[in-house]
Amino acid sequence: MQVPSSCRRVVRRFGFLLSAGVLLAALPVLADSTSRLVPIVLDVFSGTAHFTTELELTNAEPNAVNATLTYTASLGSGSGSVPVTLAAGRQLDIPDALAYLRGKGLPIPSGSAGQQGGTLLVAFDNVSPLELVSATARTTTATGAPQPVGSAGLAYRGLTPTEQTYPGIPLIYGLRTNATDRSNVAVYNSSPSTPIDFKVTAFSGSGDGQSKVLREALTVGPLGWAQLSFGESGFSTGWVEVDAPCLGEAGCPGRAYGVINNNITNDGSYINPVSGDFTVGGNVDVPALVEAGAFRSELILSNSADHSQLFRLTYHESANAAGGSGIVTLTLGPAEQRIIPNAIQFLRDNGVPLAPAGSGSFVGSLYVECPDSDVREMYAGARTASQSTAPQGGQYGLFSPEMVINQACYTEDAYIFGLRADGTNRSNVAVFNFDDGDPTTDGPAVLYLQVYDGDAGGAPAGAPEVVTVNPFEWKQVNNILALKGVRNGWVKVFSPDGLPGHSWAAYGVINDGGGPGQRTGDGAYIEMEKRAHQ
Repeated sequence: MQVPSSCRRVVRRFGFLLSAGVLLAALPVLADSTSRLVPIVLDVFSGTAHFTTELELTNAEPNAVNATLTYTASLGSGSGSVPVTLAAGRQLDIPDALAYLRGKGLPIPSGSAGQQGGTLLVAFDNVSPLELVSATARTTTATGAPQPVGSAGLAYRGLTPTEQTYPGIPLIYGLRTNATDRSNVAVYNSSPSTPIDFKVTAFSGSGDGQSKVLREALTVGPLGWAQLSFGESGFSTGWVEVDAPCLGEAGCPGRAYGVINNNITNDGSYINPVSGDFTVGGNVDVPALVEAGAFRSELILSNSADHSQLFRLTYHESANAAGGSGIVTLTLGPAEQRIIPNAIQFLRDNGVPLAPAGSGSFVGSLYVECPDSDVREMYAGARTASQSTAPQGGQYGLFSPEMVINQACYTEDAYIFGLRADGTNRSNVAVFNFDDGDPTTDGPAVLYLQVYDGDAGGAPAGAPEVVTVNPFEWKQVNNILALKGVRNGWVKVFSPDGLPGHSWAAYGVINDGGGPGQRTGDGAYIEMEKRAHQ
């Protein structure tokens, strides 16, 4: 049986969902530099879809910041650099990144004749030690009748310098090829000077032990990007391992990610890799499983080990007044990936005391344990989507990744950058409370959610929303920017005293449509960024 080498598998950082909170006026002003590498910005035609990338550049610093945008074309042409200055507390919304670069003088071809795409390195100068800057990308395609008129796509953020060269062999789980979905795997090179050869191997999740090398040596140039289809493997479900001569070593510039696209709506879900160089035991948290209105969550469980593994699923209902918590156990065989289409109904069918479907909304977190393993050999994630009302079907949704305790905020604060609230977008922010196994920190966590206005110099918009979350509990503040009268901004999530206490995490969702039921309703997951508490 061929399975990935477990000795090289490493914990997911999930982008290091990192950020912190401080009032802008409290930050020191020091001339320093940092960068964010956006894996891909696009202007691509694929069948009836036209994918373009919206870009949010955030300067949450108390001073103006100069930025240089360096575009490296991997599809088409037009590489080059352009400067931009971001005023203090400014979040710049760029509706179409490549159109913006064209307007600044880069010779990027336009029109349906050419496919254009590449990485975007954003270099910021004159930042404080907390580096409260960010680049958030959202790649979408417009939709039209008979589908709802709107857009569908996914979001991802620019990587920090540490994340650009973090060691580890990327593993990308949850992939599938079937009548409703297709999956792609992308690799990119964060080095500005040295090419890298990637080896890409697909593994079947059917438990048959099969694997297939998709590329033995895929050469990607400096700041380059390349994509290939999981469908080349011939597997209906599984994962991909991305290797390179330097991967597993500190400073290696090789990175990767996955995308699942719905075949009917073209809606995408962005999947960060499992990668890193440490283990924290075989337990992870899936922030939210949903059964609410038209939204349902599928649950992805993967065992990449060469032996069977017991998965213990502990669910905690947070939205339904009737409550409901319970434990379900199941065993995955060697090299098996299981996709459960309706996670809440699965839990209900297996003994979790939840009220019947249709009796209200259900949302809760899922704690997943593999007692005999570690996070290098197990995976859990959720894909939450609403079914399209169009005759041909399809769906619109997002992928929410597993999180490990190391990714939680403990003494830190968190920022969710790149949020919007206008006629075509609304933004939610969710928080949940980890159980870190320490009985001294059991109990509720009190979190403050402060909105900042990116069109008004980063001014705090009203009083923070105060949210109390019990251990394992999930809560969400809907349309939080509109609640504060802000159309373009970010949210800081923090514990007011910043002292060691509960382990918690947060994330954002941008939905297509200014309100529920408008446009497609498609969601894009925005990971938090963590910084030291000030």
